[in-house]
Amino acid sequence: MTEPTTNELINHKADLKQKMDAINKQKSELQALVDEVDFALLKKMDTEDITRTANQRASVSINEQTVWIVNDWDAVAKHAKEKNEVSLIYQKRLNSNALKEKASLGELIPGVESKVLRKINFKTL
Repeated sequence: MTEPTTNELINHKADLKQKMDAINKQKSELQALVDEVDFALLKKMDTEDITRTANQRASVSINEQTVWIVNDWDAVAKHAKEKNEVSLIYQKRLNSNALKEKASLGELIPGVESKVLRKINFKTL
């Protein structure tokens, strides 16, 4: 058996990449459909005032996670500097645990608001 030539390897790589690109496109399209179904499930479950349900194939539950959105980095930086709370900032990302702790103590950080992200947890039975 002969070793493939460089040209054959390049062509094989190009074929594989083309197949992967097609699969990735298909995956993106399927993810968009999954997102639509998740939105419909959230809406339906909210209407029915339930957070968890199941059928013979799967169980679903609503998961909520608070994320922090910075509206004004300058205000956050000023606050962190004034209060010596550098633990709030890491690479222009907020330290979620530090913010949760501050929020639980009723302390508000200027330039930051919280938002609850909701998503569907899905488990095949």
